[in-house]
Amino acid sequence: LVPYTAAAACSAHSGSSTATSSSCDASDPANQVAIRTIIDNAVNGANEYLANSQIMNKRFRLKHKFLTLSNPDVPGQTWPNLLTTVNVLEGVQYWREQVGADLVHLVVGCDNANVLPGSCGIAYLFPMSNSRSYSASCWSCSLARKTFAHELGHQLNLKHDKNWCLAKENSGDYCSGTNFAFGGNDDGITYPNLITMGYYTVMGKQCPSGSYWCNRIGYFSNLNVHTEQNKPLGSSDCNNAAHIEANWDTVRAVAVEATPLPTSSPTVSRSPTHNPTDGPTRSPTDSPPTLKPTPAPTKVNTGGHCSTGEDCASGMCSGGKPANRQCLAPAPTPTVSTPAPVTPGPTDAPVTPSPTDSPVTPSPTESPTSSPVTPNPTDAPVTPSPTDAPVTPSPTDAPVTPSPTD
Repeated sequence: LVPYTAAAACSAHSGSSTATSSSCDASDPANQVAIRTIIDNAVNGANEYLANSQIMNKRFRLKHKFLTLSNPDVPGQTWPNLLTTVNVLEGVQYWREQVGADLVHLVVGCDNANVLPGSCGIAYLFPMSNSRSYSASCWSCSLARKTFAHELGHQLNLKHDKNWCLAKENSGDYCSGTNFAFGGNDDGITYPNLITMGYYTVMGKQCPSGSYWCNRIGYFSNLNVHTEQNKPLGSSDCNNAAHIEANWDTVRAVAVEATPLPTSSPTVSRSPTHNPTDGPTRSPTDSPPTLKPTPAPTKVNTGGHCSTGEDCASGMCSGGKPANRQCLAPAPTPTVSTPAPVTPGPTDAPVTPSPTDSPVTPSPTESPTSSPVTPNPTDAPVTPSPTDAPVTPSPTDAPVTPSPTD
């Protein structure tokens, strides 16, 4: 699930990192095209990096993206504070429960001066829980610096490279490729193509190197993936691909399940609005076909009968020959029910049927088929209670402190 703020929408629309929520009408769908495209491309990019790293059976699936009416892009906002408030932003809990999202990633504006300065994103690490399944990034970093995939990697318990992350060496962090770019060794293996080109992997930490900034490549470290010089892009201790495989199902196991109807919403206005007079909509394949009653045939005005070979326009049939009327078939010959013969006694006369007996004719108003059942027009859909409160994360949850330049 990817909510985005008005500042992110307006910044992406204008291409300016200093745009705010008042820079444009973020509710206008035309002003959301750019940010929605960035989000789509960021998800596709993350899946491409998984494929590059030979992680073949794991893919991110975007359940929903939407504009949140909350405004966390305010001067003085910090990354740790933002992370603890993602789950209470307008629409987040409602849509997470509605679509059953495993993870939530918020895209914000970030002007890099007054709002969330110095970093590109933040995320919770393990242990995972519903209150910790959140991350965030600046719109300008989400795709360009692969921060979207980087923060989702943290959600899968991937850590920064040992040599450059803020955690201590003995914290159990494993490398992700940053040391490759600076000529580091891991198990005695060097990575010449990354050294000369100044690259590092998705989970590497942004870092300066002389007169240039090293660039992320679309790979998670993997011992089984080799560089152009046939060097492995990882080692036994530097194998984030293996951690993704190991932790993927664990993350999914703690996530919420989709509910058929919304059970909570921060604001009622975000819930789907239904016309209370609308009845349930039947699927075309679920409802029986509607049969129109066949009207009773129009009787001729003359003493004759219309046959299938006659022209109804000749006046033999009342009303001429409209396009939707067929000529009447010959009138049925009256059938007289003949009772079983009675053996006459010496004086009994045989029973003679009355010449006035005629067959029973159905009423012209009778319909040959019954109409399908029509749903009650007064049935109204279930409306979520406006008093439902969103889940508030535990105050003890500690986010990962972002790198000053990550």
